[in-house]
Amino acid sequence: MFHEFAQRVAGACDDGLDARLRRVEQQQRDLAAEEAPLLHEIDRRTMHRSDGHASMSDELRAEPGWSDGECRHRMRSSGDSPTSANSLKQQGDTVHRDALGHWHTYRADGSEIC
Repeated sequence: MFHEFAQRVAGACDDGLDARLRRVEQQQRDLAAEEAPLLHEIDRRTMHRSDGHASMSDELRAEPGWSDGECRHRMRSSGDSPTSANSLKQQGDTVHRDALGHWHTYRADGSEIC
């Protein structure tokens, strides 16, 4: 399947590649918009505890298999949730929400985690 798709991509015109990339990006944004309220509500209900996980980050690393960075990014995108911030803090990071409502996470050395 990948090989066939790679051949189609290689044979596509520039405008076709650009249009396809824009469609894929929109699909990713649509999925992220759907995922954010799901994560927020799951976190709000502290559903991770029913599986024996200490935090949402632990749950997300175990079930979907996300990396620490993916957990941080997606939980920040999920909205204002105290347990989201607590999950990040449990990993040793400092969490700060700015005046615009955006989450920022910093390592112990002070560098921001993107």
